[in-house]
Amino acid sequence: MRVCVLTSSFPCRSDDTAGTFVYSQVTRLADVARIDVVHAQRDGLHPYAAEAFVRRPVHNPFRTRHMSRVRGFDSVHAVPLCASMVRAAFVGGPYDLYHAYWAIPAGFVGSLVKGRRPLVVWLGGSDINVFSVRPGFREAVRWSLRCATRVIAVSHDLLEKAISLGLDPRRGTVIPSGVDTDLFRPVDSAIVRRRLGLPDGFLFVCVGSLLPGKRVDRLIRIVAGLPRGLDCFLIVVGDGPERQTLEQTAAEAAGRVVFLGHLANNCVAEVVAACDAFVMASESEGLPTSVQEAMSCGLPVVAMDVGGLHEIVIDGEVGFLARDEAQMHHLMRKMATASAGVPGMGDRARSLAQTRLSVDLSVQRTLEVYRQALEETG
Repeated sequence: MRVCVLTSSFPCRSDDTAGTFVYSQVTRLADVARIDVVHAQRDGLHPYAAEAFVRRPVHNPFRTRHMSRVRGFDSVHAVPLCASMVRAAFVGGPYDLYHAYWAIPAGFVGSLVKGRRPLVVWLGGSDINVFSVRPGFREAVRWSLRCATRVIAVSHDLLEKAISLGLDPRRGTVIPSGVDTDLFRPVDSAIVRRRLGLPDGFLFVCVGSLLPGKRVDRLIRIVAGLPRGLDCFLIVVGDGPERQTLEQTAAEAAGRVVFLGHLANNCVAEVVAACDAFVMASESEGLPTSVQEAMSCGLPVVAMDVGGLHEIVIDGEVGFLARDEAQMHHLMRKMATASAGVPGMGDRARSLAQTRLSVDLSVQRTLEVYRQALEETG
């Protein structure tokens, strides 16, 4: 079976964290199918030493790396990006099946190149939560959903939103993006902290692009407001346009916030596993890969109750979900002071990740969707 994977986010270097979960899925799908990956790239291409799939990179014309940040005049660059992806897909085609990660631009491109072949569209969050409410982009999202043979959403919340946009419920399936449970695993935190120079005490960690919607400012304010007697810190992993503003906000936290910047994926795994709890205060999400990774490392989660988080963060079992910033403050304080309850939560989080969220399970279920799509198109 020849499969064309279309994606706007894919790692171009071994230390690139863009779309790493897509890379994890593709490398496993390549064990059973011949895969070509049409992907956008901004920087120079320095791929991993050995890859079992073929890359067909195209230039990313957007000024920002993050698709969710695209707005205004910069939106016109969607046309040349889609055109380039269409050309790249035609060069290697036709394929037996097309798999688009995100409804736009990849899903839209898939609708243009698939012909009579099946198209599987994967929904991750920003394509539905951000672009489907913008004029122009909304119609492109709806078109992608109409043209898809099958749609995979990372959460039931996201699938319901897709159905409200016109998706036939019979064509939708929920499959978490999955996590590499061998890479993201528990470690001896004391040893790793010493080696990485992390502080002692109770460590909260957040991972992701520093964008406004991620609301890392909430986490900084909460940590700054925790009692001085609590020996706790917030470790921020990631970079982005909000970093300078967040560093200024962190000045009031009296040294309790540590910015580590961009890290390679294996380093992210070590840092997360060396911490005590994962925190997230986003305004909207699909089913964040970073939360799945933290759970796989054996960390309990404290997060705002948005998107599909309630589907994996079982409140009171593997973490806590908050309605607002005030409750988030209460729950983080509770987590930092009730350390006796943390190990049990972490163990349950790890077990859930292994049994329900592994990337291998995600790929198995994705292959079943491929089979269904191929049968439906003859």
